[in-house]
Amino acid sequence: MKIGVIDSGIGGISVLYELMKTIPYAQFVYFADDVNAPFGDKPLDKIRSFGMRDIGYLESLGCEIVVIACNTLTAAVKGICDNNIKAKLVGSEPAVKPALLSDGKIAVIATSVTARSARLKCLINGNKRIDVFAEDELVKILERVAPDFEKAENYIKTHLSYLNGYDSVVFGCTHFLFAEYYIKLIFQNIKCFDGNIGISRQTANISNESTQIITNETGKTLNPLFITASGRNENKLKDTLEYYKKVKEELKF
Repeated sequence: MKIGVIDSGIGGISVLYELMKTIPYAQFVYFADDVNAPFGDKPLDKIRSFGMRDIGYLESLGCEIVVIACNTLTAAVKGICDNNIKAKLVGSEPAVKPALLSDGKIAVIATSVTARSARLKCLINGNKRIDVFAEDELVKILERVAPDFEKAENYIKTHLSYLNGYDSVVFGCTHFLFAEYYIKLIFQNIKCFDGNIGISRQTANISNESTQIITNETGKTLNPLFITASGRNENKLKDTLEYYKKVKEELKF
């Protein structure tokens, strides 16, 4: 089975990691639309236009499932293009509901588009424990320094200092998973929530419903195929995946 994963850049690599663990024998095609990056500060109609085109491109490559590993893109296109393509779509959603099961104040950090979205407002439902912060600049910094994320530590310490006043933080952008190590290091005892495991489980459920067999002929895990809209930076995506594996597995983070 071929599964497409789409984001503006490195953010969706954190989702890809969970997908590869959950569905180890699928062939993953990771597409980074770096030409239109970052998505989070673009007009909504423009995001919908190139987003639907990008999803169609992955479908043309034979992807039966397309995972939108980007909260911004999900907010822009989910529900609009579902009926226009044959591939099954899986979107991203800030993990607000799990965070609400914990005590204390909650900060949601997201892009401007996600922060303003009806989707996020519906999840929050007026809860006074939650505050939302747009962090478009952090997305740009993480994208620029990848995979040397320690270069973002000073920015996180200075510009996200407001997290000292919160008990939990919800990552409303998949890029922010690459800041998690430093957020926990700087703001000790803060709880971090993301939707990546939920995305991988939903994708696995859909793949199990498919008439096609998940395992490939060799029975071995396949290396993901990395494609960028610019035709550059594929190695950056590979290196970021290796970094994330190390953080999650070797450091037990």
